Amino acid sequence: MALTASFEGAQALFCAIADFVGTGKMHQELSLKKYPTYKDFKSVKKNQVIIDKAFKKTKLVGVSRKQIETLLEDKTWYDSSVLIAIKLLDDIKKINSKFGKIQAPGWQDLFYVRGARGGDTTMDNISILFGYANKNDKKFGDINKWSPADIYFVSKDAKREVLEQVNMAKGNKSYTFLQLNNLCSGLIDSGDLLPLSLKKVENRGPHIDHCNFNRTQEEKKLSNIEYLKTKKSKGGRNIQIHFSPGKSQLKIRHDPWNDKFAARNTIKVEIQVPGMPRLGSIGSMDILLSVIKDAGLKSGNVFAEKLKVAFDKGFKSYKRGIEELNVHYDINANDGHSILKEYQSNKGLENMYEDYKQERTVISKEKISDKILPIIEDYFNTNKKPKTKNSFSDSTMMVQSFIKYASSRSPQSGKFVIAK
Repeated sequence: MALTASFEGAQALFCAIADFVGTGKMHQELSLKKYPTYKDFKSVKKNQVIIDKAFKKTKLVGVSRKQIETLLEDKTWYDSSVLIAIKLLDDIKKINSKFGKIQAPGWQDLFYVRGARGGDTTMDNISILFGYANKNDKKFGDINKWSPADIYFVSKDAKREVLEQVNMAKGNKSYTFLQLNNLCSGLIDSGDLLPLSLKKVENRGPHIDHCNFNRTQEEKKLSNIEYLKTKKSKGGRNIQIHFSPGKSQLKIRHDPWNDKFAARNTIKVEIQVPGMPRLGSIGSMDILLSVIKDAGLKSGNVFAEKLKVAFDKGFKSYKRGIEELNVHYDINANDGHSILKEYQSNKGLENMYEDYKQERTVISKEKISDKILPIIEDYFNTNKKPKTKNSFSDSTMMVQSFIKYASSRSPQSGKFVIAK
């Protein structure tokens, strides 16, 4: 977490510096040949003055200047921060012509914001609005599936409008993602707000990608995804849904882990696409069902209902199994793991907690996985043929719905820009 916060803070810093320098002199004044390290850049008196002022232009919660500057001593992070800042300022008018004001020398009416839970920035206030919308219409497991923005460019007008909406939305049980997305989209269109998702640049030039700005284009990006086959793991604990391109797959399983000894109802859908960073996972049955329904398929609605019935029944049985297992080990649901780690294993394992985990895994498989995985397998195998020559199969469209969610490109997701 400290590394992530430092990287985001370093990027915000150099975006602010590039804004001050302006595109006319930016390539010269931020040249990696001229200043190959952060120490070289900082050693020049005029640059030190700009750095000091730029830190005042950023709003960084949860990370200190010392942490940021320590990270920048690593040349790879320094290079990445500089290259992304230059590329973003060069291309920012392509996002919206009204962002062109940033390209002029001197700071404009923008702050570079990195928020954190419990902070007081526009990024934090947008997070509050996300919480209201997601509580009223549970569409996302976390905010990163709505927008993975790491830092924001924010004007004073944007700061004011977002805060006004927070005050309006408090206690409003009808606040929606439509309202939140309209707010952010309007501020992006006026050049007052830019959500930016960051990836470290290594051994290549940076690339800027606009996400959720055009629904048709987003659907087109997904059009090369095609369902291939399903395969159960040897132990039967998970099912793998393979799809093109490459060796991509969704892996679905029940995750019995708990930080205590209670029964956990988490369903993990891990998404792996070669050549892409890990797309994360879906962490609950409620979100999984929402993703299935968002595919907009009649077959998907039936699939979701069957899956819910089987899971609810299986979880009740699993919960009873965990309660009986806890009685056998003479522990309570709220006890910590250390209570069993103190005792020797009866199965030749590291300790008795490892014995417990092994038995819990068996209960998870028998009570939940054995009930829901056949339904998942049957759905994808039954619906793998396209209905017409030039259409996608329902199985392919279902996989596409999973990827939309995992890559923050659901219909309810917000606009953001990736710099990578």
